Amino acid sequence: MNLPNMEVPAAVKEAMEQGAQRAQEACVEAQKAAEQATSILETTAKTASDAALSLQAQAMDALKVNMANGFDFANKLLSCKSPTDAIEHCTAFARQQMELAMSQSKSAQDLGAKVAADVAQPAKDGLKIVFNQANKQANKVA
Repeated sequence: MNLPNMEVPAAVKEAMEQGAQRAQEACVEAQKAAEQATSILETTAKTASDAALSLQAQAMDALKVNMANGFDFANKLLSCKSPTDAIEHCTAFARQQMELAMSQSKSAQDLGAKVAADVAQPAKDGLKIVFNQANKQANKVA
């Protein structure tokens, strides 16, 4: 079956070429956006990892302080000469530990809030850039 050769009108040919060019540009932009998204995820993961280490270090420091206080308390109890001394040491230790627990809790809360903000920031900034670029690209195509 032989089909006749038909010439494509210049306007149609030009529109097709422009469409192909726009599609190619959109693919390049999509690749750039994907690379940026990957970079954002990597940065966020690194920040989260660093934050976890900070939280772990703070917890270990609190544990060391609490253990040292416990051993000091035990030594003081062993050196008590009377039940009254022992009660005084117990009361002082309980007060000290309660104050320390409140302080450690506040520090953990502050660090937790900072960690949450630090982990979210790279993703927030990166996504803002990606969306702005996507909007610019969409406006070009439209």
